Amino acid sequence: MEQQDLYGPMPPLNGVQSNAAIMLGMLGAIGAGVPLLGAHFFFLLQMFHQQSGRGDKYTPAYFRARIYFYAFLLVLRGVAESALGALIRDDIGSGMLAAPVVTLPFVVVYPEISIADGLLVLCFGLLGIIIAVAGLRGMAVPYFGLGAFVIVFQLATYILTQIGLSPAPKVVAAILTGNTVIGVLMPVYLVANMQQRPDYCHLPAPSEVLL
Repeated sequence: MEQQDLYGPMPPLNGVQSNAAIMLGMLGAIGAGVPLLGAHFFFLLQMFHQQSGRGDKYTPAYFRARIYFYAFLLVLRGVAESALGALIRDDIGSGMLAAPVVTLPFVVVYPEISIADGLLVLCFGLLGIIIAVAGLRGMAVPYFGLGAFVIVFQLATYILTQIGLSPAPKVVAAILTGNTVIGVLMPVYLVANMQQRPDYCHLPAPSEVLL
């Protein structure tokens, strides 16, 4: 497999296609990186509130609003990755690429894998939003099970296959593994906490939470 200059153009994409790939990579970086930073801030703030006697702040509405945030980031990442895979498949072709396209956090060796992985993450994020909006009960365990499948699927197809077959530094795989796990587990954690609150059935309307 030919190696690609990670800091140069992305052959065989032309200028417009390369710019589109870079923009999708930026959207993916937001979807992959913000959950990691947000999780640090969330748990630090939670420790502060618990120690200062403000644990009653953590109502179902509190968790519900944050499900929207973290699930939306998954949707953003999924849309960007699947769109990038579709762009490359349409412009270059299907199957294993002669030279991988690297626009971090995405590394594309097989466009079909990127499309499938992106759609799976997109659906997982949308399900989290649906659970929060509709107030679906009994979804904590099924959502955790689906989240575990998403993590395993991403590690197998994205981290090991896409990055493993590319010239990208292997430290990228380590970083993106953490981003993937945190990005998926945060909405799972929030859904579980929202549904175990005794006043879960009295959730306000979404407009009351967001305004």
